Amino acid sequence: MENRKPVTGVAVITGGAAGIGEAIARRLAADNFVVVIADLDRNGAEEIATEISAHGGEAVGRHVDVSAADSVSALFEWLTDDLGRCDVLVNNAGIATTAPVSELPLERWNSTIAVNLTGALLMTQHALPLMKKGDRAAS
Repeated sequence: MENRKPVTGVAVITGGAAGIGEAIARRLAADNFVVVIADLDRNGAEEIATEISAHGGEAVGRHVDVSAADSVSALFEWLTDDLGRCDVLVNNAGIATTAPVSELPLERWNSTIAVNLTGALLMTQHALPLMKKGDRAAS
């Protein structure tokens, strides 16, 4: 029988399929969090979750577009039904647009704002009720 420590909690990491988000997911899994890797890159999220699980952690990859309210809502419906809690939210998803302001297309500006700002707002709005339910967050 494996001597696994009790689960510390459930952590949701947006943009967790690569880079800083992936590193955060791996670290939290090492600290016995169940890690939900929420990323627009479904395959990447599932790949990282599989690797974490293969090394003794608990992780699941989920497709989410943080800039879309319905996508975020679906993620949290699943999270509520399947895991019942959210203890940590890492709003890591982000995109960078580099161009001189005089040449920056409005569409790129709007998508950057949607992911970097609106996404963090939507994720936080959905996470707070679960965190409060478990008495794990202030408003």
